[in-house]
Amino acid sequence: MRRSLAIAAGLALAALTFSGTADAAPTRTQSTAAPKTYHRTRIIGFNAGPEPVRKGRSLTVHGTLQWHGKIWHPVKGAKVKILFRPGLKAPLTTAATVTTDRYGRWSKKFKATKSGIWYAVANFGDDSPYLSIATSGDYVQVK
Repeated sequence: MRRSLAIAAGLALAALTFSGTADAAPTRTQSTAAPKTYHRTRIIGFNAGPEPVRKGRSLTVHGTLQWHGKIWHPVKGAKVKILFRPGLKAPLTTAATVTTDRYGRWSKKFKATKSGIWYAVANFGDDSPYLSIATSGDYVQVK
């Protein structure tokens, strides 16, 4: 009885793997590929400052990009977009794109011209194991 069940199970698996003739394409296949694993990401220590800053002086936007396995690890060599919105109704503009160092850190200096909100966004491609992340904004007043 067990042997006939094993043979029947083997025939059913063969039917799932290929059904048709040598000339026809298979109609149903069973995938053995493992599902793709994605890792959570975060930006820590995000800051735009000093706050407030005088017009014409330099202002620095910085943070650290990490991914989570069993612990948090740095994301090395990733592109982080720094966005700026001067006011609530103005559109977001890309101020710069920076690359993280081996510790996941990034930093960029700007000349302070207008008060507004600074953001950081890390987008990863479809083939990347990391999920994209964006910060909440940091308002900087320019006097």
